[in-house]
Amino acid sequence: MAERKAGRARRLIVGAFALGVLGLSGGLVLALAAPGLPSPLASSMVSVREARSDALAPADLDKALAEAHAALKLSPAAATAWLRVADLETRKAGGLTPAALEALERSYEAAPLGPDVTIWRLTFLFERWRDLPAPLRQKAIAELNARTKARARSSDDFAATIQDPAGRLAARMAVRIALREKHPNSANGVIQ
Repeated sequence: MAERKAGRARRLIVGAFALGVLGLSGGLVLALAAPGLPSPLASSMVSVREARSDALAPADLDKALAEAHAALKLSPAAATAWLRVADLETRKAGGLTPAALEALERSYEAAPLGPDVTIWRLTFLFERWRDLPAPLRQKAIAELNARTKARARSSDDFAATIQDPAGRLAARMAVRIALREKHPNSANGVIQ
């Protein structure tokens, strides 16, 4: 009986090993046959590329931008990478560029309402409010509206952090409107 159990255990181990080898070799064949397909390691590599971009940003914007674009090649739906491109393009040019605006639009395509990118994106947008085209302003207001309905007090605090006067006013108005929608019977839309 013990011999039978030992044989069965050996067969299970050999079978598991064979499946592992088969899976690994299949993955290698797929990687060689179709190198354009994202690998399971792509998401961790995106983080590595983004971290490199952040580290390079103050000193070498061109290399930082290259790292951000490399992250996008690995994961074109990474909203943070699109925001990084927008930020770097803006820093490099000293203001918003068509490439930066396109990257901001793509960040909204990737993650329309955050949540991981919301504060960074809203800060970026409201600090450049005067230079934004109307469609991006509408998306920023919609995102802040959704955030306010979920986290009213922190959204009000967020509006106070905006340095640009036009952006701060727009953020405060968006928060007030969202609060009124959330609490229609409350005086001035303020939570009692």
